[in-house]
Amino acid sequence: MKKLNSDRALFQPRVVVALLLCSLSVSLAVISLEARPLRSQKLAARTAPASAEVVPQAPTTPGMPRYYNYAPGPGVGESAGEPSIGFNLTSKKVMYVSNVRTLQATLPEDITPLGSVPMACNADWVDVSFATTSLRSVDPILFTDQLTGRTFVSQLNTVTQSNPVLIGLNSLMAYTDDDGLNWTPAQINPPDGSNDHQTVGAGAYPVSLPLGNPVNKGSAVYYCGQGGYVLAVTSIAYCSRSDDGGLTFNKSVPAYNDVVNCSQAIHGHVKVAPDGTVYLPNAQCGGGQAVAVSTDAGTTWTVRTVPGSATPSGIIDPQVAVSKDPPVAPATSNTMYFAYAGPADGGNHMFVAVTKDRGVTWSTP
Repeated sequence: MKKLNSDRALFQPRVVVALLLCSLSVSLAVISLEARPLRSQKLAARTAPASAEVVPQAPTTPGMPRYYNYAPGPGVGESAGEPSIGFNLTSKKVMYVSNVRTLQATLPEDITPLGSVPMACNADWVDVSFATTSLRSVDPILFTDQLTGRTFVSQLNTVTQSNPVLIGLNSLMAYTDDDGLNWTPAQINPPDGSNDHQTVGAGAYPVSLPLGNPVNKGSAVYYCGQGGYVLAVTSIAYCSRSDDGGLTFNKSVPAYNDVVNCSQAIHGHVKVAPDGTVYLPNAQCGGGQAVAVSTDAGTTWTVRTVPGSATPSGIIDPQVAVSKDPPVAPATSNTMYFAYAGPADGGNHMFVAVTKDRGVTWSTP
């Protein structure tokens, strides 16, 4: 009986009216959705859940962050090996080297006439390779001096001048002051003592050595390289300085060696702080990650190990970055960030340690 009463209830007038009203509401909602203007539909699409496909938009306000990938055209820069990149703050040109090809790129917002192409378009790529630095290479290196805008290209030479044979005892090097339109052959004299994994850097002289002049434009140029080889049990690295903008180099001096228990030959890139401090990182010195530090323009060096750091599994060179902001007491130097790969959870993980006193004290990695 209760079931029959329930069946009859479905056909009571109040229930029928409620069902009709619900159906009418659904129909009106569907009609309203279909009749919405295109602009409203686009707005709804933009506010869709994160799982919906969203088309990336170009920035509409100055300073809005964005990220684009720029690739050269077919057949240009496709033989990529150990690339390096630089940026000229004055001309806003991107400089790029891969293997023996040097490329210049103009980003879309800087293509003339300005505003002629959307910022999401591709960059304008030009091959600006120099004759000397496009012959052969063991290690390609490009560096753009942020102080002067000068770009250096160094190709580790495969022709040796030594006995016994040490490939790469010299590098084929040139620099440009106009982003590759014109080049000057550099490093006329070989950087004695190093034969692998070269690195080029530049920056201000320390206050204690005011050697800036119109020729070097106030910037000291450093060339560092390994004296051993990548798989060496012990190692040594040499650095030499140029006081004429990279044309010639002074006699090199050891930045670190196996006396201080540096057991990995491969080092990171040389970096120069605004106060003239020079840094050359290494993954295995003194039982951990370390950096060779010079406060007298590369004349003498001190190795400082990061407490609590550990050497990685495999041969992975660490890197350093230096803040442009002046130190604030109690800091005594520009903040330096040391990034390295170290063992954790059964593999290598990235760690960062920070120093504000040239590596005397460190933050916990």
